Formats: sequence, C-alpha cells, structure tokens
Amino acid sequence: MRLRIEALMKLIAVYVLFFMVIVQNWTEIDPEINLLHNLTCGMDTAAYMNYGMTTRQTLTSNMDNSHDTIQLKRSLQNKNINRFNHSWRPSQEWLECCVVDVSNNNLEMIPFSTPPLWDGYRLGDCIKQCEDCHLNSPINSFANLYAVRNCVKSTRRHGLIMRTTTTTCHDCVENNYNFVREMLDTYSGTYPYSIPAKDELVLHLRLGDVIEYSNTNIITMLSKGGDPSHHKNFASAIKSVNEYLDNIAESGLQKVSIRGGSHDPFMYSKSRVYAGCLKRAIEIAGYEVSMELDSGNPDQDFYYMSFANKIVVSTGGYSRIIGNLVKERGGEIIGRTF
Repeated sequence: MRLRIEALMKLIAVYVLFFMVIVQNWTEIDPEINLLHNLTCGMDTAAYMNYGMTTRQTLTSNMDNSHDTIQLKRSLQNKNINRFNHSWRPSQEWLECCVVDVSNNNLEMIPFSTPPLWDGYRLGDCIKQCEDCHLNSPINSFANLYAVRNCVKSTRRHGLIMRTTTTTCHDCVENNYNFVREMLDTYSGTYPYSIPAKDELVLHLRLGDVIEYSNTNIITMLSKGGDPSHHKNFASAIKSVNEYLDNIAESGLQKVSIRGGSHDPFMYSKSRVYAGCLKRAIEIAGYEVSMELDSGNPDQDFYYMSFANKIVVSTGGYSRIIGNLVKERGGEIIGRTF
C-alpha cells in the first residue's frame, strides 16, 4: 500500500511539472532561462544557444525513463531557446561580465570604418546652422548639396592654408526640411540607399566622442545611463540598456535595426563595448537584431533612418533631424527625444 501511495504521489508530481511546462506563461520569466541568462552573460548569441541546449539536456539527463518523464524531458529539451522573454532585464553581474567579454574580443574591438573623406563630417550641424558643411567632402554628399543651396560660403585662413567654409545664411530658413526631403527623394530607389522594413524598429546610437569623452564609466552607462560629453543640456541623454529594452517593448515590434558610427574612427573603445553589450542584451531578450556601425557613409545611414516607420533617437542634431523627418512622414519616435 505504501509503495502504491509513493508511486501515485510521484506520478502526480510528474503530471504537475509537465502541466507547468505546457501552460508556461511567457509573460513571466522562465526560471530555467533566467538561470541561463545569468550563467552566460558574456557569450555571443551562437555560443549562448549551444550552451543553453547542452544545459537543458544535462538538466534532464538524470530523470528516469518512465513514459511521462520522457514526455517531460522532450518538452524541456525542445523548448525553443529563441523564445526568450521580452521582460528580461540584465543584472549588474551580467553587464559587468559582458563588458569584460566584449573588451577582450579582438574581432569587436577595432576602429570604426570611417574613410578619411568622411572624417569629421557633421551633417547635423550643417543642416541646423550651416556650420561644418565640409565642402571638401564628396561633391554629392548631403552636406555639400545642402550648403550649395542654403548656406553662404566664406574663405578663412587655417594656418597657412585658405579654406572655403560655410556660415549661417541669414536670408534662408535654418533646418530647411523641405529641401532635405527633396534631397532624400532624389536618391529614392538608387543603390546603395535603402530603407528599413515597416515592421522594423530603428535604434540610432550616437557613438564616438559623445561616449568616449563622457565622465560616466561604461558599466554605469549600460546599467543607469550617462551624461554625454558634448553639451551640459543633454545630461542623462546616454540611455541604459533597460531604457532601450523598454523602448523596444513599447514599439510592439520584433525586429530591431541598430545604426550608428563615429566622426573619428579611433574613438571606439567605450563605444564598441556599449553597442556590443546592448546588441547582446536585445538578442537575449528575444528580438531579431541587426547592427551596422561601419557603413563608412553617414549619408547612407541618414537616408536609411529617415525612412523608418518607428525610431528611437539619440542625442545630437543629426539624430533630432532624423526623428523630425520620420514624424513628418507619418512615423513615430519611441522614447525620449533630445
């Protein structure tokens, strides 16, 4: 009798556990997956997936081979490792581990692919106030096209060299969005200018000097956000990983496209870590992520992001202009603006 009761209790326990697996509510954190998140904080996505499936097999390898237990083992082992929970948020330990891992990854920690021709290119400042339009940039660059139409040329001495630059045109409208739209439409459908899918959320990251010169250390940036270096009025404009994950959840979209870059190719040490850990966190939270930080052409990035259906903007005039263009086209800015 005692053996029958023990067997019955064991069978009930197995059924209860099996039922919990089947009706698992994915709006709550799966403890098993959460454990894997914490154990694999520094792994890239491929290594994480492999580790996850191996661990699931290990967790179930010591179970007996009764019919019900076999079904439970199959359920655990076949649970889609990609279906991570969107409400997952990284722990401090995860962030610290990721920072170490990315910092030591020679494939990631490389200068940005910014060709010398685009070094120092500042399209946002050109559109905002006809400054830094860089008339020595490619003749068909957006800044050059904008300057020719909207800005006043002036010649100034830079050391022993006389250079032609641009100054604010007081007789024309600053932030001439009508011309910017015309300029973008001119390139519609031409290679290599492309636009995001409608079901894709675009994240713009202002990297380079703003991140590198910030007094906020990289772990604090990722966990709490930080202050950019370029202007005191943009305090706390560097977003934390959690804020980005909240923005993505708010968008209701599954696909995320990260775009960013740097004026200076050698301003990359903190920026690469910041972007790399953000991408990993978004992937682990269950989203499809692509990231382009090395297009080598800020005009292509500007064009791409300006046609987003939904966008998360960063600090600075370049990103603000992009956000305004998205809104004018009927799109939506998700999260804070600056």
